[in-house]
Amino acid sequence: ADSAEMIELAEYCRDKGSRVEAHCWGSLWLFGAMWLNFVTGPCLPVLTHLAVKCLRDLGARGVTMSMEADREQIEDVSQSCALPLTLMVYCRPVLAYTRIPREKLLPEGRPAVAADGAWTARRGISLPPEEASAVTVFRSRTAFDWKGRDNEKLPVANPAMDLSGRPLQGAVSTQVTS
Repeated sequence: ADSAEMIELAEYCRDKGSRVEAHCWGSLWLFGAMWLNFVTGPCLPVLTHLAVKCLRDLGARGVTMSMEADREQIEDVSQSCALPLTLMVYCRPVLAYTRIPREKLLPEGRPAVAADGAWTARRGISLPPEEASAVTVFRSRTAFDWKGRDNEKLPVANPAMDLSGRPLQGAVSTQVTS
């Protein structure tokens, strides 16, 4: 139902020469078909050189490393990445989406749900539901945090911080080392 609006927005970005970020296969195909200047975001991550090549062949001009990659994978891909590489150094990534209203997700009194409605995963990770338009979003309360780490074998083009899931109170250190 949103296709006409997305095409209109993509045409606007193309006409203005804006760079856009693809977060799903649908946007990747749309941006590629419209010859937009685009990079891939954290929802279309890479783990290998083959993934980088595939996305480059589809028109991406930059890629984002998977947050699930270990140090060796990141070092390997970053050493000879054919595109500018983004590495998330701080975020509370979205772990799940659903269109089911939050109040209908689980029956009341279920032990896996806290008083604030947060789900608790088997590993003890607390996932409070957040409303985002008609979608319920689950993010970990614990942030993915690599700020201040130093590794000369990681020549990434763009260390990135996503603060969209962070509570507004308190300050975030701005020291990022890549």
